[in-house]
Amino acid sequence: MKIFENYTYTLINGRNNYFKDLNICFTKYYDAIYITDLENALKTGKECKEYIIKIEKNKYMPYSKKFILDLKNGKYDNSVSIRTHKSIKIFTPFVKIKPIKIPTKWKISNIWKAILSGQITKITKKYRTTDDFAYDNSVNFEKGKKIDNLEFAMELIEESSGWWCRVDEENKETIKLIVCCHTFDSNIAIFNK
Repeated sequence: MKIFENYTYTLINGRNNYFKDLNICFTKYYDAIYITDLENALKTGKECKEYIIKIEKNKYMPYSKKFILDLKNGKYDNSVSIRTHKSIKIFTPFVKIKPIKIPTKWKISNIWKAILSGQITKITKKYRTTDDFAYDNSVNFEKGKKIDNLEFAMELIEESSGWWCRVDEENKETIKLIVCCHTFDSNIAIFNK
């Protein structure tokens, strides 16, 4: 994930390039470009449009600011495919989230909201297992690995299937949460009261 203030096509490399001035996520693959309009991202009951442009082999395509603004304003030809997504399932680093009240029962939506509001500031890997025990053992099951907060929030929002959480420990200042994907990916998140 890369976050930029201003759009410049030359900055784009791979997946999840966020541009604040255009409020978009730009992902470039070898055969297509995906531009997601983030205007409604993380809003309930809304949709986000994703524009898909196939890349022609050996053809340079300058995706200018004007091109993207035209897409967002409905000015495009039949070479552009559009699909919509539920806005609550589209991550954006540009939305301000209000701090949450401590819930009686924690849900995954509480976790990503607490991350985006700045209440969860530290996330580390408890363990991760794959089908390759020798590799897992060689990397100590990724125990203690620092997790990028925004990337973790993005995963919880956009790939929420299988995630669950529970309170592990609590004191006057913090709540230690265990956030897991099924049983193979376990993380520790510290919530600051």
